[in-house]
Amino acid sequence: MNRKVCAGTVEATERQLEGLGIIAEIMDKNRYQIRYTLRRVYDEYGRVYAANFEVNALSLGQTIAIVPAAFCRITGVDQRATDGCMDVTEAQLDELGFIRKGAATNAYSAVLSA
Repeated sequence: MNRKVCAGTVEATERQLEGLGIIAEIMDKNRYQIRYTLRRVYDEYGRVYAANFEVNALSLGQTIAIVPAAFCRITGVDQRATDGCMDVTEAQLDELGFIRKGAATNAYSAVLSA
């Protein structure tokens, strides 16, 4: 694989898929992978007047926008980061604002019982 390419399709043999399956089973099931990109908005003079991180939770298929200060505080990403990919916990995912099926059901039942 070409390491400069960040997206695409790769043909794999049965043996390679089996090897990837073993790696997937080793990964912690309580962690989620996110991809983030810093989006800047410029004024007519070329100055940045707004910035947000566009964050995509790969396993959930959801994308959110969040201010850089909150994103860096929650995930621990450096303030100078512009894009990347990382694993986060369920708590971090919830704090970022993503909606997980199990968490939404628990929150709904908690409201009904109150």
